Formats: sequence, structure tokens, C-alpha cells
Amino acid sequence: MVTSDLVSQLTKPTFRADSDLELKLKNIIIQQLDMLLVMFLDLLSNALLR
Repeated sequence: MVTSDLVSQLTKPTFRADSDLELKLKNIIIQQLDMLLVMFLDLLSNALLR
């Protein structure tokens, strides 16, 4: 949900980010990717242990 909301805002033609906002957005995206990677590795390890 958060990711789709973020994408929705970023794809608007009127969206403009200053350098501070750009850094915040990069950090949010990295955190979300990290969370997805952790979830994926957890699912993979559980599947391999079966």
C-alpha cells in the first residue's frame, strides 16, 4: 500500500523533489527493498527447510 501510494505521487507530472526530499525518498525506497529482501529470504529458507 505504501509503495503504491508513493509510486502514484512520484508519477504525477506536477511532482518536483528538492534535494532533501530526494534523499528522504531514496531512503524510504531502500528500506522497502530491504524489507522485501528479508521477507523473501525468510520464505526461501522456510521452503528449503521443509
